[in-house]
Amino acid sequence: MNRSSRLAAYLRSATLISLLFISLGWPACSFGQTGWIPNDSLDIEKNLVKYGSARVIVGLDIPFKAMGALSSSVAVQQEATISNARQMLLNTLKANEVLKARTYQTIPFVALTVTSEGYQKLLANPIIKTIELDRLNTLSLAESVPLIGGNTAWSYGFTGQGQVIAIIDTGVQKTHPFIGAAKVVAEACFGSKDLRSSSSTFCPNPNENGDSFGVDTGVNCPRTIEGCFHGTHIAGIAAGNGANANQYFSGVAKDAQIAAIQIFSRIDSVDRCSPSPSPCLLTWNSDLNAALEWVFQNRASFQFAAVNLSLGGSGYEYTSQAQCDSEQASTKAAIDNLRSARIATIVSSGNDGFSNGLSEPACISSAISVGATTKTDQVASFSNSASFLDLLAPGVDIYSSVPINEYASFQGTSMATPFVAGAFALLRQADPASTVDMSLQRLVSTGTPITDSRNNITKPRINLERALTLSPSTKTSVSGRVSLNGSPVCARVLANGVGGYSCDAAGNFFLADVPVDGSSKITLFAWADGMNPYKNVFTPLSANTTVSILMSSSPCGSTGGNLIGNSSGIQQTNLSGNVYLSGTNTPVCASVLANGVSTFSCDGTGAFSLAKVPVDSNGQVTLFAWADGFLPHKLIFKPSSTQERHDLNMKIDCL
Repeated sequence: MNRSSRLAAYLRSATLISLLFISLGWPACSFGQTGWIPNDSLDIEKNLVKYGSARVIVGLDIPFKAMGALSSSVAVQQEATISNARQMLLNTLKANEVLKARTYQTIPFVALTVTSEGYQKLLANPIIKTIELDRLNTLSLAESVPLIGGNTAWSYGFTGQGQVIAIIDTGVQKTHPFIGAAKVVAEACFGSKDLRSSSSTFCPNPNENGDSFGVDTGVNCPRTIEGCFHGTHIAGIAAGNGANANQYFSGVAKDAQIAAIQIFSRIDSVDRCSPSPSPCLLTWNSDLNAALEWVFQNRASFQFAAVNLSLGGSGYEYTSQAQCDSEQASTKAAIDNLRSARIATIVSSGNDGFSNGLSEPACISSAISVGATTKTDQVASFSNSASFLDLLAPGVDIYSSVPINEYASFQGTSMATPFVAGAFALLRQADPASTVDMSLQRLVSTGTPITDSRNNITKPRINLERALTLSPSTKTSVSGRVSLNGSPVCARVLANGVGGYSCDAAGNFFLADVPVDGSSKITLFAWADGMNPYKNVFTPLSANTTVSILMSSSPCGSTGGNLIGNSSGIQQTNLSGNVYLSGTNTPVCASVLANGVSTFSCDGTGAFSLAKVPVDSNGQVTLFAWADGFLPHKLIFKPSSTQERHDLNMKIDCL
């Protein structure tokens, strides 16, 4: 293709993207900048000289909004914008200029391995906004559950049941008795095959990027490499269950499930591994971003409460979150997506002993940063600290599971981080409608204050007993009426875990003893057949709150349907099945209700089971399913036996 043809193709692509901006309600862009110098330019150029190539993460100069806050149609349009801009960039690079590319679907970044010629072409490309060096991260290593009130939280009934914690680390020995294969509901592996960078992947049967997915892909890396115990140790702190292992102790969220995601690569380079011996265990930012994106893309299948990142970067002391957000833009975008979907990213503050800054990615403003304390509630000397640190948790002499079927004690902010990840799982179980902000505020406001003697900064060490103790003054009754254009509506009403119905002749409902969340708010939902879901977040001003719920008709009408059949005369039946995204085998985590009996389909496969469902006076069962971001689903049928199976297909929109 000659110069004029390439220019014409470039302008056509730029015009298409500008039209997409307008369709998203964003102004059309004049692309990029020229004559600029990336923050990492010195390090990038050193890599080009030393290795003949450099791994970089390129930011595209297009508008971006956190995906969890977008409607499904706008999210699809934004992904199309990212895809078109990415392809426009890749089309400008020749084979000898870019040696490898990792692409992302939900954030406007591309990870590239470029030669000097390719790097110069990137600097001159007007669609590029940022260029980061693809840096390597290391593990944050250097009677704790009772100390944070975990045992008391269990006595309240909060054990993490129904929640999933993503452990992004060195993999997990899922056969360890403290964990158990049934607890690990999802697995993935991200690695880098890059001979120029002396990097090789541990992922079994990897794809071209070095990744693999499915059963046994998230297992721990080989123990012959120092540090491969780490992910199993972290998983045990967050969600280990001693009852299955004949142990007297358990992890924080002992009944939570785990997504085991292995992201570390083997590095055979004395220079890159220093001061550790070679080979060593490190992970690239580009692989970390891919793992974060995987969690976001699978959020409909698993009830993710938190992502645990017990890792850190280059040892640089970030004293400003603004600087960190700018220089770690790609990882921030991935964390922003998760936070907008109510998934917390919990990150270790680092073990450099900084008293005025954090390492990356803990310094990112949308991450939850965690420092370490001793068992006597002193800030550990190795723990990084700053005014913008979020929380503290135990991180010294922490005893937990390690491969193979053993236990060991370690210390570091790595060990403190899963205490907080487990805490988020308990809080999400206690308040299913809670956001990341709500849970964080609850932990901050109820934590035990600990002052760091190095800088006199006081931060809260998490205290689950206080965070999950609800006094009478923090409860209210919620009552009101559900209507459509003035007419009463029979709806399912749910407020901070307390449910009821508005199925009397007037559409009235009453919910007693509704607990407020950590931000003193109540999230009220209402669902009714053929109507759009209703959601209202409010702060109750008295012990009795009245709310008028005004429903609106869905343009789709009813989803689901009626199954023709004859009444069998049976009085009750046991129901089972799976909830899927319509037209696919993608599982959906949903609330399932049948004639007053309810459960969830959040095991990772979309499976649900309801025992002893009563049959109504017409010999029928009405089966509902509701999921965040999906249309309500209803199925009416006449059971013919005491064991019935029905799969439910959820729709995102009317199509």
